[in-house]
Amino acid sequence: MSARIFSHAKQFYHLAEVAQQASELPVFPHALICNYCFFMELAFKALSPEVDSLQSGSSVGGSLLSNSYPSSSLRGHDLKTLFLNLSPDIRGLIQDEYVESRDFDLDLTECSNYFEHSRYAFEMVNAHPYNLSAPIQLAAHVFRRIEEKGAELDVHLFRLKRNLA
Repeated sequence: MSARIFSHAKQFYHLAEVAQQASELPVFPHALICNYCFFMELAFKALSPEVDSLQSGSSVGGSLLSNSYPSSSLRGHDLKTLFLNLSPDIRGLIQDEYVESRDFDLDLTECSNYFEHSRYAFEMVNAHPYNLSAPIQLAAHVFRRIEEKGAELDVHLFRLKRNLA
């Protein structure tokens, strides 16, 4: 996993968490959506086997993290596309144990373009309806799974990168 990318991702997640806890949700809907969705975008990019090869690694919490940069093929904000770009093993580790009352794929599909819609909402003629609970639940789950399964995710990424070489 790219530590460089994931450290940036965590900043957006933590900022959204602080904003959500400090205020009423309707006060900052676009900012919350942007931050939660951008966190997921960067997290998925950090987990991609298409991240440039390891430059310098460091062991953090038993997880080998690199300072790799994403390759040009990882551009874009579509969360579903970025998630589907991950290997089946990594997708399974992230998707596993999702909130019992919700469906991971449905929430991911719903939130897939929330970042672009909320980031550029001022340019749109018709407002896009948002379900605030979907990106909040999804981001919290992705964050928790990466924190819990970092070492396993790294093993899968190492194997994938070795096979790509």
